[in-house]
Amino acid sequence: MIMSIKEQLEVETKFSVAADTALPHLGAIEYITQVSEPEILELSATYFDTADLRLSKEKITLRRRSGGHDAGWHIKIPSSHGRIELHHEFSDEPPQSLLHFVRAIIRDEELIAIAEVNNERHQSMLQHGDHVVAEFCDDHVTATSFLPGGKRTQWREWEMELTTQAQELALSDALLHSAHTILTKAGAQLSHSPSKLLMALGDSIHNVSDSSRQLILSADHPAYSVLSALQASRDELIRWDPQVRRNTDDSVHQMRVASRQLRSLLQSFDGIIDRTHYSHVEDALKQLAHILGKARDAEVVAERFDWLLAQPEHRNISEEVGASIRSSIAARYHRAHQHILKALDSTAYITMLNQLDELIAQPVLAPASGASTSEELNAGQTLARQLEKSFAALKKRHKFAIRGWQDRGITVAEQENRVHDVRKAAKKLRYCSEAVTRSGHVNTKNLTRACKHLQKVLGDYQDALTSRDTIRTLAEQAYRNGQNTFEYGILYSSEEHSAQQALGQYDEAFVLVEKAYRQVSKVNKEQRTSKKKK
Repeated sequence: MIMSIKEQLEVETKFSVAADTALPHLGAIEYITQVSEPEILELSATYFDTADLRLSKEKITLRRRSGGHDAGWHIKIPSSHGRIELHHEFSDEPPQSLLHFVRAIIRDEELIAIAEVNNERHQSMLQHGDHVVAEFCDDHVTATSFLPGGKRTQWREWEMELTTQAQELALSDALLHSAHTILTKAGAQLSHSPSKLLMALGDSIHNVSDSSRQLILSADHPAYSVLSALQASRDELIRWDPQVRRNTDDSVHQMRVASRQLRSLLQSFDGIIDRTHYSHVEDALKQLAHILGKARDAEVVAERFDWLLAQPEHRNISEEVGASIRSSIAARYHRAHQHILKALDSTAYITMLNQLDELIAQPVLAPASGASTSEELNAGQTLARQLEKSFAALKKRHKFAIRGWQDRGITVAEQENRVHDVRKAAKKLRYCSEAVTRSGHVNTKNLTRACKHLQKVLGDYQDALTSRDTIRTLAEQAYRNGQNTFEYGILYSSEEHSAQQALGQYDEAFVLVEKAYRQVSKVNKEQRTSKKKK
C-alpha cells in the first residue's frame, strides 16, 4: 500500500564543493532571519533500474533508502509542474503499488541494483520570520556504480531546496540569487550533474548497450520520417502513462491523442509500412483510444458544464440541478478512469507496447517502399502520394457531409456523424502532413496549421454535441425520478446553439485546408518537373 504521495515543484540549486571548503554563514543569504542547528543524517540508498536503464533514460529514479525521516522506497517521475515523488514503506522487494506507475516503461523486465549512494548529510532549515523557506544540505557522498566498469567515487556537494512557502511568498528568485553569490564566494561551483545517481554512475553509464535491434535507414528512405513520427507518438504514449495512472490534469486527453495518432499514421502510410502485419496493433490502439475516450468525454462535459453555469443567461439555474449534474459527471468519470487503470494493467496493453517497439525497430515495409536501405528511392514523391491519398479521403468525407446537410431523408444523428468523420479525416491528414514536414522534402507546416484549425472548429462542434447529449441523458433520468427538467432543457438548448455556432466556421476552415494543400501540391509538381529535366 502507498503510504504517501506528494507532488511538488522542486526548486533547487546544487553546488560542487571541495572536501575542505568552509561553510559560509547561511544567515547572510537575503531574507534569511534564522538558521537551525545542522542535523546530521546517515543516509544509504540503493538505486534500481532495468539492465538497459529504461527508467534512467526517462529521467525516473527508483531507490530504497534507509536513514533520515522518510526511509523506504521512493520513485520520482518528471511532470510538467515539477517532480512527482511517491513513497512506500521499507520492504525488501520493490513494491508493486509503486511499480504500477512505471509499468509501461519497465514492462516485464527484471529490476537490478545499479548503484549505491551513501551520504552523511548535514541539514539545516532556513527561515524567513516564522516561515521555513529553504532546506540546506551539506552532503558528503560515497557512491558505487554496479554497472560494467563502475567505480567507487566520493564527492561533496551543497544543495539548497526551496519550500512551497518560499514560492508562495515570491522569494524564490531572490533566495537563489543571493545563495549563489554567497556560496560561490566561499569556493563552491554550480554542479553540472542533475542527480546523485548520475554522479554515481559516471562514465559507466556508457557501458550499457541498447538491447533493441534498430533497422538503419537513410534519411532519404520514405519510411524514415514515418518511423520517426511513430516513435515520437509512441514516446508520448509512454510519457503520459504514469500521469494517467495518477489521474493528473489533461493526461487522459494527451494519451488518447497519442494513441489515435499512432493508429492514424499506420493507416495513412500503409503504402510504406506493410499494414497487413500490424492489424492487431491497430485494433489494440483503437480499443485503448475507446477506453480513454469514455473518461475524456466526461472531462469535456465537466469543463463545458462549468463554462455553461458561468454564463449570465444561466444564472437562474438552481444549485440543486447544478450539483446533480456535477455529481453524475464525476461518477461517470470515476468509473471510466477505473476501466482505464484496468486496461493499463492488462497483459494485452504490455503486449501492444512491445509490438510497437518491434514495429519501430524492425518494421515490415511495403514492397513499393523498398526493403533495402541501399536502393535508390524517391522519398519525396512517395510521401507526397500518401499526402494526396489523405487529402482525397478528407475531400470525400467533406462532400459526403455536405450532401447529408442537404438531404432531409437522413436523421440528424447521421448528419452529425458525417461531420465527425470529416474531423477524423482532418486529423489523419494533419498527422500525415507532420510526418512529411519531418522528412525535410516538402514544407507542409501551413497545411498542418490549417488542419489543426479545422480540427479545433469541428472539435468545438463535437464537444458541444457530447455535452448536449449527456445533458439529455441526465434529464431523462431526472424525469424518471419525478423531477422537473425545465432547467435541463435550457442547458440542452444552449449547447445545441453552441454546436451550430462552431459549425458556422466550418466552410472557411475547410477552404483554408484546400488552399494549403494546393500550395503543397504545386511545390511537389514543380519538384517532379525539375527532376525530369535533370
